[in-house]
Amino acid sequence: MTNDAMLSKAIALLKNNEKEKAKTILKDILSSSPKNDKALFYMAFTTSSNKEALEYLKKSIEINPSNEKAKQIIRKLENKKTIPNTESEISTRQQQSIPTKTCNTCNKHIPNDSNFCPHCGVGVNSNKKRETTHGHFQFTGTGPGLIWLMIWTSIFNIITFGLFFPWAYATIQKWTCENTSIDGRQLTFKGSGIGFFKTWLLIGLFTLITFGLYTPWGCADFYGGQQITPISRESVI
Repeated sequence: MTNDAMLSKAIALLKNNEKEKAKTILKDILSSSPKNDKALFYMAFTTSSNKEALEYLKKSIEINPSNEKAKQIIRKLENKKTIPNTESEISTRQQQSIPTKTCNTCNKHIPNDSNFCPHCGVGVNSNKKRETTHGHFQFTGTGPGLIWLMIWTSIFNIITFGLFFPWAYATIQKWTCENTSIDGRQLTFKGSGIGFFKTWLLIGLFTLITFGLYTPWGCADFYGGQQITPISRESVI
């Protein structure tokens, strides 16, 4: 077995907190390769003695001065902090020292200054909880007005053999929005008869081809052509 394979096995044992077995493998690596900085580094995790751990870590740095993790652990040990049991615990402690918040999408901790959640990729702005608000609804339409609207649109539908339906529908929706307001903001309807007509023809064609099975999807597509948004009272005047 190569040193790299033995090292991987030792690391796996450390993660399972099997220190003695890991120590035996690491010693075998060091017997054949005394300057193996990685083996020296992980030997520090097999002992409960801070002094002994420091010796292994300092030897590892002498061979590989760019080992920042070893330097960080040395600083902690020199400040009389106990050595972590595994490398994963080092990462956990590092994360705990950073101010975090909870992602509302995946419920995992992320740094406070993150613009995106590193776990689910959702933006920070989308993590803000939506507040439910209730506005004042007002409808000013009248029965006679709606009756007259239904009468003349029905007449045009009959005359055109139903071809006028998209325009009739758009007219009724526009009348409804013009008489509806939320918190003083009148609704505006941006759909049009010609826009509905194109969709209406396609829906009719697909409904005919599928013997009526497309009807639910057709209704959804038809109503999806509506665009209703609130506008300020000043913009209506």
